[in-house]
Amino acid sequence: MAFNLLQKRGLSSQEAASRLLQDGKNILPEKAPPSDLSIFISQLKNPLVYILLISAIITFLIGEYADTSIIVLAVFINTILGFIQERKANRSLDALKKMIHPVAKVYRDGQ
Repeated sequence: MAFNLLQKRGLSSQEAASRLLQDGKNILPEKAPPSDLSIFISQLKNPLVYILLISAIITFLIGEYADTSIIVLAVFINTILGFIQERKANRSLDALKKMIHPVAKVYRDGQ
C-alpha cells in the first residue's frame, strides 16, 4: 500500500535531492572499452592457437620448415582476422550505446 501511494505522489524534491547526495546518480558503472593491444592478446589466448604453436615448434625441430611456416601463417591470419572482427564489434557496441538516451518520467511533489 505504501509503495502504491509513493508511486502516485512520487518523492518530494527535497527527498530526491537528499537521495542524490546520499546515493549519487542513478547510473550503472561502465567498464572502459578494451585497448587494441588487449584485444590482440586475447586472440592468442585460445587452446587451438596453443596447439598450433606447439605443432609449429615440433615441425621446426624436425626440420619441416615449409610446414612450420604454413602453421605460423595460419595462426597469424587467424589472429589478425579475429582482432579486426572484435575491434569492429566493440566499436559498433560503443556507437549503439551513444545512440541510446534513456528517458524516464517521474513524479515530484505529486506532479
